[in-house]
Amino acid sequence: MQRLAILLFVLLLLPGSPLMGAEKKPGGARAVVVETALVEKRPVSLALERPGTLKYRRILRIYNQEEGRIDQFPWFEGDRVKQGELLLELDTRKLRSEIRKAEAELKLNKRRVVRLEKLMKQNAASDDEVAEARTELEVARAELELLHTRLGYTRVIAPFSGIVTQRLAEPGDVKARYEHLLTLADPDSLIVRFRADGTVLDQIAVGDRVDIRLNGRDHPATLQRIFPTVDPVSRLGKVEAAFTTLPREAREGEYARVRLTTHPRERLLIPFRALRRDRKGEHVYLVKAGQAVRQTVKSGLRIGDEIEILEGLEPDQEVIARGFLGLRNGTSITVSSHPKPDNDG
Repeated sequence: MQRLAILLFVLLLLPGSPLMGAEKKPGGARAVVVETALVEKRPVSLALERPGTLKYRRILRIYNQEEGRIDQFPWFEGDRVKQGELLLELDTRKLRSEIRKAEAELKLNKRRVVRLEKLMKQNAASDDEVAEARTELEVARAELELLHTRLGYTRVIAPFSGIVTQRLAEPGDVKARYEHLLTLADPDSLIVRFRADGTVLDQIAVGDRVDIRLNGRDHPATLQRIFPTVDPVSRLGKVEAAFTTLPREAREGEYARVRLTTHPRERLLIPFRALRRDRKGEHVYLVKAGQAVRQTVKSGLRIGDEIEILEGLEPDQEVIARGFLGLRNGTSITVSSHPKPDNDG
């Protein structure tokens, strides 16, 4: 048995052994048996699936523009509000007292102006006195107008029909100016926001049809907005899609998956297995005059079992796709199967 094993080992080492993965060419050179593929250039669409989040596109955060005590505040989270309904109202007693005082001062300034104008006709009052009284009258009018404007700030009316998503105060609370009290969102403005690789943003367009998978169900949608910038770190750009029909179960903040297909674009493709990598970088082996010739390349997107080549190759070149064992630059090769051209174009 030991002699038989030694004999088999010697046979394996004999030139031309089929187990060596090479054929002997005339002159004694060994040829590596390989399979090849053609470099193809054809239009390709990408099928993408990206994670997204549901967001309200139209949202209103209510801040009080006037300080005071909250008098009416009837809404809670989840309540639906109709356009024109009162959202909140502040206590106006102090402000109304200031308005009455300002109205009295305005009347007093009007009478003063009338009296001084009569005295000026009798040469009993100077032009400067009348001008000063008229200026004080305009100041009183402006102060009264300002108080009425402030009074308008004490009532907040819903500018659109929506749903309350935040209630941040209670009746009786005394609030300083510019505090966030309430958030109102338009439920019909619910969209899905997701991120896509910046290299594919020019291959999609507003109005393209997509599918949104939400809670295990697919919903038709269209691309509504493609943001004009790309994150400099992640190289991803923001995209928004709007439902064709808004699902009843949709809620802001929920997770969704967006499936879309890009517009076709001409790409240079080779089989993924033909691309090699080492310390010097990405490369392939071209078939030239019965030899393997190393060619440096730059790859792009992987598309199924193929990969896009951005630099280094031309259409219809022949690359080695199998048989890399023992393959080096300049190695003699024997092609066991040639790629078949596509007769359908």
